[in-house]
Amino acid sequence: MQQLKHSHSILIAVPYGIETSGTIVFATRLHEQFRRKGFNSVLVAQGNYHNTEGEYSLIFPNESEMLDWIFKVGSTYDVLFWAGLCQDTVTRAAQIQQSVMLRSKQGNRVFFMWERTGEQIVVPEVELFELLHAHATDGIIVLNSGHEKELLDSSVPRNKLFLLSAGIDTTGEFTPISSAWERHQIRQQLGWNKQQIIGLFVGRFVHRKRVEFLLRTWIADPDLGHRAHLALTGSGFDAIDSVEHLIYQLARSSSSVTVSPIIYPRSQYYRASDFLVLPGVLEAEPTVLNEALACGLPVVASRIDGHTRLVIENRTGILFETDNQTQLNAALHDIIGNQHKRKLLGTEARRFAETHRDISVVADEFLSIFQK
Repeated sequence: MQQLKHSHSILIAVPYGIETSGTIVFATRLHEQFRRKGFNSVLVAQGNYHNTEGEYSLIFPNESEMLDWIFKVGSTYDVLFWAGLCQDTVTRAAQIQQSVMLRSKQGNRVFFMWERTGEQIVVPEVELFELLHAHATDGIIVLNSGHEKELLDSSVPRNKLFLLSAGIDTTGEFTPISSAWERHQIRQQLGWNKQQIIGLFVGRFVHRKRVEFLLRTWIADPDLGHRAHLALTGSGFDAIDSVEHLIYQLARSSSSVTVSPIIYPRSQYYRASDFLVLPGVLEAEPTVLNEALACGLPVVASRIDGHTRLVIENRTGILFETDNQTQLNAALHDIIGNQHKRKLLGTEARRFAETHRDISVVADEFLSIFQK
């Protein structure tokens, strides 16, 4: 395959809605990096606009209209990158059939990102899945080793699977706090106590994120609330599996917990906090985790594939076994009670993000796959 030239164009499509996943944030960052590197990059998405770092080229009200547009213009792009599968069965089949045509008849290169969390649906149709990996794509990109193994076990060829990373702009919005005074200023804006240790959760209030498990663990040990404050900042309240009402109900029983929707820029939450907590049971590579590391925040996280490539035990954070309340409680006491450890972990977290997750590095990895 000839190397991609800067005059070549890349179409990035997020088919299942920009309000449903951190995938759109990541796709936007890739899009901006491709542009900075001189490529003609276009980003399209389905849904209503919401705040991210970049701008979309086009927004479509539904998956069908997006597919119709791509069918008409797709052949004019050198690379089509699907950041996810359509969720509707009919449009998912059309998406894969379109990709087959673009590859076989138009000569385009087509790639899919296997994003399996949240509302994203597994392809249930065996023949459609076989068509996807055999004829519809030049490569399937996964963001953790669990998804990689899953696809290998499902007969996807090794040479069509690529384990890559999500990325973050470590030189822009997501940087560590510069001074205690700045931290106090941000905390004042957020209505947080200037002196307390703040533990932060950022994400969707849905069951797989285990926010309610975190909150029950916190409330069950009054000593945690005496020593620190837990700030739960969420989105996705209208999701099918939303636990928003349960979270608010539980939080009312503790004066050491606040619950609020995300207000942008969300980097302010990381920069005003002392550590991040991610207790989820199913993740790819969470956008918020990259953002927190870039801001120099140590992380307490469940030991799942989506976390363990970034949360390295006693280097960038502390891991606990999923849904193990005893281990989570111990990890929280450890991070809250040791300021020196928080500082060391935070410094290494920032170093890790700069070296391994900077979006410029990640964009180069994607480009190397696109032009193989």
